[in-house]
Amino acid sequence: MADISHKTLGYAEAHVFHFAEYANAAARTGAGGLSSADNNKIALQTDNNTFWMLTDYSGPTWVQVMGSFYSQAEVQAIATKAAPIGTVDMTLLTTAPTGWLLLNGETMGDASSGGDNASADYEDLFAIIKEVAPNAGSEVWGDHDTVDLPDMANSFPLGAAASLGTTGGASSVDLEHSHSTPDHTLITAEMPAHNHSFSKTLKYQNALAGGPSEVMRTSLGTTITMSNTGGGTAHNHGTSGDAGSATQDILNPYVKINFMVKFAAY
Repeated sequence: MADISHKTLGYAEAHVFHFAEYANAAARTGAGGLSSADNNKIALQTDNNTFWMLTDYSGPTWVQVMGSFYSQAEVQAIATKAAPIGTVDMTLLTTAPTGWLLLNGETMGDASSGGDNASADYEDLFAIIKEVAPNAGSEVWGDHDTVDLPDMANSFPLGAAASLGTTGGASSVDLEHSHSTPDHTLITAEMPAHNHSFSKTLKYQNALAGGPSEVMRTSLGTTITMSNTGGGTAHNHGTSGDAGSATQDILNPYVKINFMVKFAAY
């Protein structure tokens, strides 16, 4: 432990408010040579620039009072857990922030790949993107191959059951319609209920048989015949039509926004 208490500082030395410095947490928690006079004093832990108050010298017991609560490695681990490499997000920025690339169809690869985005920082994302269409999946990072980032321009994302990166759909569709009525021969059950009315006067011939008190009436045998109408053939109503075709916009109301993918754990 370096003694840099205020009483040891010379006139030309900068003033510091901590009484001790420790290289890391192990050095701080295992510090010796402390006394009750050191309680409530502040120490600096230099590996992450945090400040700690000594609350009990006999432990010693410390309470963090200033500075980062996490080391850089811990911050990166938290950031990776919160948004792993390959995470897709939306932004109103026109330039991707640090650690992200816009999903605009550009190529990416290592520093010697000649891709639109070329850096050694993209290796982890490269392994993910090469499995996403239209890439073949056989691209090799060490061979300086490039892969294509998905192009989200004028597209909506759709949950994938398989084949990540495949595209489809359209913003409009051509509508066309035509129709006609076929011939049809009516059957009895399809005919409206109806009847055929007629009138006919029947005349009889009278003859005497055995005297004036006996009358024999004989029918003249009238035959009534109703002729059929219609030929029992198919018919139609002569209906046909063609609505032509027209392009119908089926695009939902939208707000344009950029999509981006994470390539680094920070």
